Amino acid sequence: MQADESPDDLPVAPPLYSYWVDVSDLSDTGRQLVLTLDEPTRATLAEAFDLIDLPMVTVRADLQPRGAGVTLQFHLTAQVVQPCVVTLEPVAGDVDEMVTLHYTPRAVLGETSRIVDIADEEDPPEPLDGDRLDLGAAVAEHLALSLDPFPRKANAELPSSALDGQHAATGPFAALAKLKREET
Repeated sequence: MQADESPDDLPVAPPLYSYWVDVSDLSDTGRQLVLTLDEPTRATLAEAFDLIDLPMVTVRADLQPRGAGVTLQFHLTAQVVQPCVVTLEPVAGDVDEMVTLHYTPRAVLGETSRIVDIADEEDPPEPLDGDRLDLGAAVAEHLALSLDPFPRKANAELPSSALDGQHAATGPFAALAKLKREET
């Protein structure tokens, strides 16, 4: 970032998935909706998140007015198939997350400080884009955050040859180890 650029001036990659919800007519009782991702959308997300398969993603969302903004609470459930970090074999898993996000109009966000105290218990609000919010982008982001970073198949072990040091003599550091032995 150059000295004369603000974070708002930087290019932003488009979201992997968008599902815009108009909140201009949100009543005092709010609005509930259920979203089930179709196969092409699941395939796009599976590829982006290095999944073998993403057979199901369902979102049950509740939108409630909150001052000048909106509170979005959603229950994200998904079935995922990831590659095992040891064997690369498929590992099935489930995602079951409750997420709460607060959205505030950009004008209101501009009046507050951009500095966020990391001790705050609550995340800073997301900006509303006019009278709408992107539920799809929030779902994709929280799906990615919910994935097991190290999926491992039950009883998966490294091959014994990888553990006994046989490859150490020919590995990338073998020449360095040989030089070190010659110096001493």
